[in-house]
Amino acid sequence: HAVALERALRQRDLTPGQHRVSRALLAGHTQDVIARQLGVATSSVADQVRKLYARLGLRSTAELQACVQQRPVAPPPDLSHPAR
Repeated sequence: HAVALERALRQRDLTPGQHRVSRALLAGHTQDVIARQLGVATSSVADQVRKLYARLGLRSTAELQACVQQRPVAPPPDLSHPAR
């Protein structure tokens, strides 16, 4: 899986920072943990995540996983109508 992940991320022309952050997100790390590991502010990681998602046209880590695995992601549930 690691080789496929690296290839998928490289094909999307990410910056080195976006590449590091995406790998950490895919490994299940929170932005706080990623910031500590990289020795940067959490706001810097949040900015990288925002730019990463914008570059890839994504909104979540689940969508990032699906993007890397080349599979569709189920849409989020519609919460505008409460269940009865």
